[in-house]
Amino acid sequence: MPSSFLEHANRTIKRIEESNARSSGGNFAKENIWFDWGNSDEHVIRLVGDWREVHSHWIGASKFGKDVAILKPTAFVGDSKLPMSVSCDNWDASTETEETDACPVCRLAKKADWILNHPKYANEIDEADKENFKAVRRKCAVKINYIFKCIDRENPYVDDEKTRKGYKIIKMPQELWNAILEMGRKIKGVEIASVDEGIDITIKRQRPANGQKGKTTYTASPVYDGMTVKQTPLTDEEKAFRDIDLLKFIGKPVDKDRFESELVEENNIRMLYEMTDADTGAEPF
Repeated sequence: MPSSFLEHANRTIKRIEESNARSSGGNFAKENIWFDWGNSDEHVIRLVGDWREVHSHWIGASKFGKDVAILKPTAFVGDSKLPMSVSCDNWDASTETEETDACPVCRLAKKADWILNHPKYANEIDEADKENFKAVRRKCAVKINYIFKCIDRENPYVDDEKTRKGYKIIKMPQELWNAILEMGRKIKGVEIASVDEGIDITIKRQRPANGQKGKTTYTASPVYDGMTVKQTPLTDEEKAFRDIDLLKFIGKPVDKDRFESELVEENNIRMLYEMTDADTGAEPF
């Protein structure tokens, strides 16, 4: 049996196992372990330990910007409904590598991009179709976030009764991560997320006013003790918090069979997805 087949089989088994682990989530489902901005646009947090880069897709309806439906509304109802946000199956978060071509959402985006850039098809399709394929490409684009363990200084509790403190998971968009990286470059001799040498960070976000277009922006700054950056080694209590395996919380990849069955017929979405090499006379897929 060819080694490539065995490698593919092993990767498939690994994805299934990781998917099952992520869906179970251990006993954390009953705890409030996700960082929540709440009603405040400013928080002090303490990052702890490692982090994970997460690639995902938003496949549900969106209230913002020009949106195009790629799936029927039935995809998001019922006992077997699909989540509106799914992880990208082309990305292995455990190794931080792209090692497969299995993600159906990426497949749809790839085909829309190919049509838009093909010298023949790009000239044949009308402007309405071009705008539609651009919308499909935007819709299916990979979104990159970063998840960290953190201590939320304002709300360190993980239960509704506020009796148990613990680590939380903060999901950062690229903009917030960039702000923290820029802050880190300006601080000498400090490992931001180190157990013994880390620091508290003030993170702020500025959202567009109600009804206004625009992006949310972020800033990050260290907490100071006088004129000096204040290091905050974890206390014995904080070191004893129950650990979190971030890989269990990166989200589930989309069910490919269900995704394909729920594709809409409108706007040539299904036709686009089902295009083959024979249809195009090339090998883009």
